[in-house]
Amino acid sequence: MKILITGGGCREAIDNVRCVTNTSTGKTSAIIADYFSRQGCQVTVLTAASAIKPQEKCIIRSFVSGADLGQLLEEELTTHEYQLVIHAAAVSDFIPETVIMDGVSVAAGPEGKIPSGSSMTVTFRAAPKLADKIKGWAKEGGHKEPTVVCFKLTSGADAEKVLAACHAILSRGAADFVIANDILNITAKSHPFVVNILKNNQVEAFQRGKTEEEMAKILYQIATENT
Repeated sequence: MKILITGGGCREAIDNVRCVTNTSTGKTSAIIADYFSRQGCQVTVLTAASAIKPQEKCIIRSFVSGADLGQLLEEELTTHEYQLVIHAAAVSDFIPETVIMDGVSVAAGPEGKIPSGSSMTVTFRAAPKLADKIKGWAKEGGHKEPTVVCFKLTSGADAEKVLAACHAILSRGAADFVIANDILNITAKSHPFVVNILKNNQVEAFQRGKTEEEMAKILYQIATENT
């Protein structure tokens, strides 16, 4: 099987020395990639330049921003046919658009350094939802739609909010499975998660687990049963 995995966090430039990012390390995607590689799969990993990298045999391509990742995804999905896409990258929801420094407005971006001042205001624009484009890119390349697994990370959200967030992803057809996890429950040794699916327009738990290793095994089960 050919498997495409994304991982790590995006960095969005305010200027060429400042950026907005998140706490994703890429550890989960690296563990999943290593497991699939050990099962004999052909694994391509699109991972943040600063992320933890897989140790097993994989093709690794690096990105910095969400736009970089989108370009890599489009290239891979239109050029190659993948049976499973595991979209674990922490893609930024918003991108810096305008910076106001001491009342002077300039465009945000990686070209040049904005001088320091006494106050800074940054406005953001919504970032594209890369997950929504995965199956379309595969079809553009003349390939069969892959099974897609997305992630929904929350922070202290109650069960109702988690289900609603998973339902939004599943109901619009962006993913076939959504892994829900909460950052407040993740430790160095434990990573509780629920793999959710949609049945009769209701979100149902497909599998549950407590570690990234268990997650990798369940994802391999999904791959073998859906390809």
